[in-house]
Amino acid sequence: MPANLKQEARAELQAKLEAGLQEMGLQITAEQQHKLLEYVALIYKWNQVHNLTAVREPLDMITLHILDSLSVLPYVDCKYLLDVGAGAGLPSIPLAICLPDLQVTAIDAVQKKVSFMRQVKAQLGLGNFNVIHGRIEEQEVP
Repeated sequence: MPANLKQEARAELQAKLEAGLQEMGLQITAEQQHKLLEYVALIYKWNQVHNLTAVREPLDMITLHILDSLSVLPYVDCKYLLDVGAGAGLPSIPLAICLPDLQVTAIDAVQKKVSFMRQVKAQLGLGNFNVIHGRIEEQEVP
């Protein structure tokens, strides 16, 4: 996890994530948990400069962003997912992390949010996650 979060905060984030997953009855790998925490650290870092989300505190991000995004996990039964107006990549990035066979595409018209999602894709090695800069009504439909 990036150094912008102190060791104590990292342990607290991990504990909150694990407790939330258990309460929701979700089982994900340790690697997926690590990537979710890396993602929170990246949101926290970028949010200080780029105002990606109104949620400022990493502990709140676990509940309001990560666990909220993962609440649909048991119901995702498809091969492709499109997140329109993805913002900071919610719920698309947590779903891409936890469902590696799901092909996820996120689209947003705001360049700073697209740049952030592309950075997350590269840093976390999300081969199943694609980002498009633009508006949905301007996209070609195959």
